[in-house]
Amino acid sequence: MMNKSDLVKMLNEGIVTVEFTKADGSTRIMEATLEESSVGYTNSSDVVHTRRVPDSVQAVWDVGANGWRSFRWDSIKVVNGTSTTINTAN
Repeated sequence: MMNKSDLVKMLNEGIVTVEFTKADGSTRIMEATLEESSVGYTNSSDVVHTRRVPDSVQAVWDVGANGWRSFRWDSIKVVNGTSTTINTAN
């Protein structure tokens, strides 16, 4: 089990591979980050991370898609190749 705060710290420090189940039931693998030097802004509409999102959702920069995406904390299955569940209490 991994704490939510640990994963956020990893995202702030670099690129993290996150595998999760999408709302439609399919599996998605994303190279995600919150590291400012890795986040690209192409126009003002890309700055969606300033929008308020529920605590159950994490907005991240998707390196492969070159844009902001999000995942639900309870949908994460694998982080950097290791199966895990996220403790959202921390």
